[in-house]
Amino acid sequence: MVLDLLRAQGEGEPARTRRRAARLDALIEHARSRTVFYRDRDSGLPPAHVRLGQLPPVTKPELMAQFDEAVSDPAVTQVRLEAFVAEPARVRRPFLDRYFVCATSSSSGRVRDRR
Repeated sequence: MVLDLLRAQGEGEPARTRRRAARLDALIEHARSRTVFYRDRDSGLPPAHVRLGQLPPVTKPELMAQFDEAVSDPAVTQVRLEAFVAEPARVRRPFLDRYFVCATSSSSGRVRDRR
């Protein structure tokens, strides 16, 4: 990754733009191929070369209502996560031995800038 970034700096803006587009394509393809939520949600969009602004926003209530369909690892479920974070002895331990999890107090799903 670091070598790719250094190469991109030397190749100029057109190369960086191509890299950004390729990375976005890869991210979207990953989400569509691994989750029912994004596959269904993005079904009306082109199969590739989607611009970030074309993607519909996702709210926290939408995501939480379909949590199990939105995660890319079927072993991760809302019920299992809630049970995991409810147990104080599990603080600082990875969920399923590979994911770090935290619970937040946010209920609106909106990001607020203090400014």
